[in-house]
Amino acid sequence: MATVSSCPSCAATVRAGDPWCTLCWTDLRPKPEPVPVAAAVASGTRAASVDPLTAPLATVLDGPRADPAAPQPTWPCVMCQARNHLDLNACGTCGAPFGGHIARTADPKGAKRRLLLVSFAAVGVFLLLLAVITLLGTKVPKQPDNGVPGTTQQSPGQSSNNGPAVGDGTIIG
Repeated sequence: MATVSSCPSCAATVRAGDPWCTLCWTDLRPKPEPVPVAAAVASGTRAASVDPLTAPLATVLDGPRADPAAPQPTWPCVMCQARNHLDLNACGTCGAPFGGHIARTADPKGAKRRLLLVSFAAVGVFLLLLAVITLLGTKVPKQPDNGVPGTTQQSPGQSSNNGPAVGDGTIIG
């Protein structure tokens, strides 16, 4: 059975050896041993020699000066393989732009947006066609024709058999 302990930050129960607390995400790993300053100087790295409180502002902002004899960082030209300083935007030898003629890949988000747009357009066209078919499929009822050419439609109060019309006030008895 695993031993349990508690988180020093939130006092939650955690298993011994867990790298972090699962409740508050506090790092539970053992702290690394600090490297002594004397060992850092002996290994080739310099300790900061600039005191930010007493040094001039320019020295603090610029940091320690780099050795001018140290090699400067460069970028290779993709066309002629010449080495160019990082301040240049084009090759000093052949004039090719930084990055040269690198083929650009398609924008995956642009392709997804176009696909979404085409999908919505297809649904819209489908709904429009469905509406047109529905409108053309429903027929407007026409007024019934009495079958005699040249006669007009009768009004609702007229009768075709010359008898009393329904609703004209005549009592049939």
